[in-house]
Amino acid sequence: MTTVCAEAERGPADDYYGSKLEVPSAHVGLMAACLPWQGGKAFKAQILKLQDMAALLVLCRDKDSGQVRASDHTIPHHHHP
Repeated sequence: MTTVCAEAERGPADDYYGSKLEVPSAHVGLMAACLPWQGGKAFKAQILKLQDMAALLVLCRDKDSGQVRASDHTIPHHHHP
């Protein structure tokens, strides 16, 4: 379950090509399942930091085609055909 904010959905040109923000459920059990296991002490330290973390999704809609590729140094860049 998520909470959705569509305030920016209309976009700057009022053509509904703006973004939506989603905040998924982020209870301790769900967030703990996403943490890497590096031993008990490290896991406990990460769990204690969860109160300072937030999960946020930004959904965008685009008009043009293209691809995102990683360069030789694994830096993502947009490629327009």
